[in-house]
Amino acid sequence: FSSRRRHTRYPLVTGVQTCALPIWKGFDGRKRRSPTPDELRLQAYHALANRITSLYWFNLSLKSLLKYPDLITPITRVNREIRLLDELLLRSTAFHYEAVPAGERPDWEISVLAASDAALLVVNDVGYTIDDKTNTFSFQRRKGPWNFPRPPWLSQQAAIFRVDADGTHDVTASVGEQLQISDEVLVAGIYVVSDNPGLRQQLQDKLQQLLAHEATLKIDPGNQESDLQLLRDAAK
Repeated sequence: FSSRRRHTRYPLVTGVQTCALPIWKGFDGRKRRSPTPDELRLQAYHALANRITSLYWFNLSLKSLLKYPDLITPITRVNREIRLLDELLLRSTAFHYEAVPAGERPDWEISVLAASDAALLVVNDVGYTIDDKTNTFSFQRRKGPWNFPRPPWLSQQAAIFRVDADGTHDVTASVGEQLQISDEVLVAGIYVVSDNPGLRQQLQDKLQQLLAHEATLKIDPGNQESDLQLLRDAAK
């Protein structure tokens, strides 16, 4: 987050795409050194949508988390989504990327990660604004529709559903030569299209296993002040 230029284009994957990221002037142009919750989610899905499997910047130090505890729950949710979709993420191939502008301004970025029996469709909102007082991204809930190319080995009878840290959800969609989704997203939307009729239930079952594992940790500093204090004590 430091450069002489206010904005630049930073290549996430050489030869695949470039991503609009904010670059602030000097070290005092932006007081918040860690991402906001929305910025964190945007950066995560810019990487994951291109099949980058190592988010080296993502799990912040304890010192940073205690300074910005509003990131604990967003990190937990993205990590849960990654674990929920990990097999599909690992065995998929970057199949399609497209920047969809609004006039001369960036608006949406859509990506397809394709595997043999399913594909991940990712929508990233790059039509954000910049808060000039805090030098942070500002997002609003925004609606599609979006069109994705259908991997030709997936049939026109394939099912489409949305996935997030709370599970799977019905979505308005159609499958033809193109995959069309109409939805409302905040920052990013993640969708699965599959010919496997059991995949959705498998993901729901896996989510319950992940939630059960999280419960065994017996700490929830993102929602419990007493647990957050335990982290503060551990950092001393």
